[in-house]
Amino acid sequence: MLELPDYLENLVPDYKMNLLQLRNSENLKFKNKDVQTIFDVSRLIYGKNYGKITSIYKDQNLTNELGIVIGAITGSQELINYAASEKEGGQFNMCTALDELIESGKEKLLTEMVEKKLAKNKTPDTIADELETDISIINNIIEKIEKSA
Repeated sequence: MLELPDYLENLVPDYKMNLLQLRNSENLKFKNKDVQTIFDVSRLIYGKNYGKITSIYKDQNLTNELGIVIGAITGSQELINYAASEKEGGQFNMCTALDELIESGKEKLLTEMVEKKLAKNKTPDTIADELETDISIINNIIEKIEKSA
C-alpha cells in the first residue's frame, strides 16, 4: 500500500488493480470477444508472428475501433491511420491491412535508399542496378521525391 500523509489519504483512491502482461497473455481468456482479439493480435504483433495472424484472422474482419486500439497498444501509427481511413463504423481485414502496411514499409525503405543514392549523385540507371529494381520504379520514386521537395 502507498504511504501518504493523513491529509492526503481521502484524496487518493486505494483500490485493487489487476496488471496484465500483454506478451505473456496467451493463457488468458476474456468473455468479451473484442478484448480477446485485442490481446491476441497485439501479442502476435509484438512477437512478430504475422503468419499466425494471417492464419487466424484471414477470414475475419475487425472493426475500425479495434484496429485503432491495437495500433495504439503496439505503437503502430500506420495501423491507426489505416483503421481510421476506413469508413467510420466499418470493418477491415487484418491480413489485408498487414499486407498493405508491409508493402507501404517496403516502398518507404526503397524511397529512402533512392534518396541516399541521389544525394551521392548516382544516376537512376546506377541506382536501379545497385538496388536490383526496375528502372521504371526508380524513375517513379524520383518523380515523387522531386514533387515533394
